[in-house]
Amino acid sequence: STENLLPSRSKTCSHHHTPQLPDGTVDLRTHVDARPRFRMPTKESKARPFDVIVFGATGTTGLVAAELLTLSVRQIRWAIAGRNATKLSALQTRLAGMKPEGKSEECGVVIADVGDKASLLEMARLTKVVLTTVGPYTAYGESVIEACIEAKAHYVDITGEVGWVGKMATKYNAKAKAAGVCISSFCGYDCVPTELSLVLANKAAGEGYRLTSAETLVKVDGMKSHGMPKGTVKTFYRLSGGPLSLIQTFTEGIKYVPSDERLSAIRDMILWLLPLWSSAARGFTLPNFMGLVNIPVIHKSAYIHGFGGVTFYDRMPIPSNLFTGYGLFIVLAVYALVSIAMPAFFVLNLFFSGWFKSKMNSMSPTGTKTATVKCTLEGKASPTDGVGDTKRISVTSIYPGDPGIYMTCLCANEVAMGIASASSTVPTGFHTPVTALSASVLAERLKTAGVKINVSVRSDS
Repeated sequence: STENLLPSRSKTCSHHHTPQLPDGTVDLRTHVDARPRFRMPTKESKARPFDVIVFGATGTTGLVAAELLTLSVRQIRWAIAGRNATKLSALQTRLAGMKPEGKSEECGVVIADVGDKASLLEMARLTKVVLTTVGPYTAYGESVIEACIEAKAHYVDITGEVGWVGKMATKYNAKAKAAGVCISSFCGYDCVPTELSLVLANKAAGEGYRLTSAETLVKVDGMKSHGMPKGTVKTFYRLSGGPLSLIQTFTEGIKYVPSDERLSAIRDMILWLLPLWSSAARGFTLPNFMGLVNIPVIHKSAYIHGFGGVTFYDRMPIPSNLFTGYGLFIVLAVYALVSIAMPAFFVLNLFFSGWFKSKMNSMSPTGTKTATVKCTLEGKASPTDGVGDTKRISVTSIYPGDPGIYMTCLCANEVAMGIASASSTVPTGFHTPVTALSASVLAERLKTAGVKINVSVRSDS
């Protein structure tokens, strides 16, 4: 269970000195340096009692985010938020017992509901950053973005819904910039490991070089159970409506990418679908299932960071030693199975949609801290003037926890706290995690949180 996910310690968590009801809750129902930046007025900044509010804290994912914030070595002012005062009060009590010695920040409780715009606005006015874990974001995200822009609070989420983020950017980017608000999506498993790895690789190549190709291999070990957060399950179910849903997801992802970068993104989407040989894995590989999210985000980030056009392979390794042909046998078997199973799934879904929805909801896990996510990048960088040797860059990062919940919350927390600590100078408008904070800042924050990151460069000469 989630209660056993993190260790428990005895300590009292005091209430924050904001207007509260008798039960202790706050009732609200009554980088690229040239990017535009906004300085929050000092008086307004000091008036906000919290640095970060975790919205949806009693849900599967929000609960782990709150636990990790409680155990974090960082000193911040934060609060949990949601619509159920009883559940929030119980969670606040449990978090108080987990609070490590030496932690002095206060743990607040805020009542807010996605169906109550006034409560969302008041919540956003209390904090520098709203970290929302309430998904699917296509259903519950827009009202939170609106509230954050109006209240001049920064926004962080863990969505993987690229098309939705693109639509929100089209609709609200100008308003966010005018308000001095940073909107940062994709702050979890999709897409922190891959985006950070590529930008670190391009930076490591040095002045006069740019990353021209990169392959990432993502491997998850130590999983005790399989599944996804409930918001992700609902998103997956929406995509399972048939081929038209997948085509729509593909086209929306391409639209998210800057127009000059779209051909490169389309090329990599096509390559992603194929079984490919990997020199890094020394065998054949399968597509990383998050490729539909990672590829558009990577190409947008690459374009912003000056290495647009990069060829990006988003892959998952196969234990090739179990079969002959360096994993080709098992790869072809998987493709054969998918080619048969997917059409059958789409047809059955027409008649048994209720059963499928119930089954996928039952697969939602509570997360595990004992798993690890390893992201390995092998890339090539070429001199921009065409003169000089090619450089080979390796980036290895190991994240603690399962990808869907524990690791996602760890990453999102660091992005949210990073934006809060630099709230007066973060870039405005819609940004990926790395463009919001910069690769160096995010990497250092993740290292402090327990992520291992290693970068190496060697010449082809």
